[in-house]
Formats: sequence, structure tokens, C-alpha cells
Amino acid sequence: MSMQIQFGFNSSQIEGGSLQTMENLALALASPELQDRNFTIIGHTDGVGSADYNRRLSQARARSVRDFLVQRGVAGARLNTQGMGFDSLLNPADPAAAENRRVEIVAISQ
Repeated sequence: MSMQIQFGFNSSQIEGGSLQTMENLALALASPELQDRNFTIIGHTDGVGSADYNRRLSQARARSVRDFLVQRGVAGARLNTQGMGFDSLLNPADPAAAENRRVEIVAISQ
């Protein structure tokens, strides 16, 4: 699932408008239906800047989401992180578009 977690340009800090989405995600991951599942949090960036810089930034975004979830009681051992940089733009027609700065949460097969 792709989450509309907002990050500012050149930032790994979750923006305030995304806090309710993050709270809902934490509740869902802690629910009995999902408590035995593991997930990968995949960070993405827009297409501005070097590939190396954006890969590090996307990893920092994924870790930021992971840290938030762990602070809300989701077991850290259930959450892996990965940074994709700008390899998978959501809006390739506009590489600088804000919607490219996102995270995806993927359930890992058991």
C-alpha cells in the first residue's frame, strides 16, 4: 500500500498533516489481524538531486516512519526499511512533484 505521508523538500521529517494517517497506521499494524505480520517500509524521493543523495534521503524517510511506529508500540523487529531514491517516481511526468516524496508499506510474505 502506498501511504500519503508528506515530507518537505529535502527533509525526512514527517509533516504535521500526515500525523493522523501515521496514528491510524500504527493502530492498524498493532491490530490482532496484522500483529503477526512483518512489513517493509520503502521510502521514495522526488527526482531533484543526485541518485546517491536521494537514496540516503529515502532511507531516512523510511526510518522516520519506522521510528514513529515503534514509538507507538509497533515492534521494531516487524519493520524493515528500504530506500529507493527516485527509482520509482509516482509522477514521472513531473519528477519534482511533491507526490513523489512518499513511503510505501509492503507486507512481507510469511
